Amino acid sequence: MLKPKNLLSKITPQYIIDKAGKKTGVILDILTFEQLLEEIEDIYFGSIAHKALQEENEYITHTEVKKKAARKQ
Repeated sequence: MLKPKNLLSKITPQYIIDKAGKKTGVILDILTFEQLLEEIEDIYFGSIAHKALQEENEYITHTEVKKKAARKQ
């Protein structure tokens, strides 16, 4: 996996432009797209871990987590 700075410098997007010349979309090669998704996931899960470490709550069991998740659905 590339470092975010390296990944950003390697992105070569192709823009989709409407009749007025306004950019309406972007096309990325699949490898770049997958790497961006990995980076986003890493950032997301890192923020969840950081938040969990900041909380002073006690740990709960995996079974309790599953029960809470089932109640939310």
